[in-house]
Amino acid sequence: MAFVEDYSFCFDTGATSHILPVKAEFVDLNSIAPRSIQGVNRITILAIGIGLVKVRCRKGRRNTLGDVLYVPHATLRLISIGRLGDKGYTMLFDAKCCHVMNSNKTLTQGTREEKSLYKLLGDTCTMEYANIT
Repeated sequence: MAFVEDYSFCFDTGATSHILPVKAEFVDLNSIAPRSIQGVNRITILAIGIGLVKVRCRKGRRNTLGDVLYVPHATLRLISIGRLGDKGYTMLFDAKCCHVMNSNKTLTQGTREEKSLYKLLGDTCTMEYANIT
C-alpha cells in the first residue's frame, strides 16, 4: 500500500469518483472486480473495493461520502467535484478557498495551499464518539 502521510482530502475537478487508499478508514466496504483508474501521468492503478466513508470536518461537522473507491496504491484522498454535483451539491471556488453547499448553506469548506490543491482539512472517522461530563 502507498504511504499516505497527509490526511486531508483534496477536491478534484478531474476525478470521476471519490478515492481513498486506506482500507481501515471505510465504515462500510464491499469488494469489487478490479477496476482500472488512470492518473494524469497515464499510470494505471486498481480500485478493488467501494464503500462508505465518514469525514469529520472542522467545527465537529460530519459528512458522509458514498460510492468511495478503495484504491490501495493511490497517493491522495480525493473528493470528486463531479460526483458532488451529481448529488445536487453546489461548489464555489475562489483564489483561497472552496465551499460545498446545499440549498445555499455551506456544508464544508476547503482551503487552497500555495497556489495548488484545494484541501478539506478534516479526517475520516470510523467510530462515533460521545463526550460525557
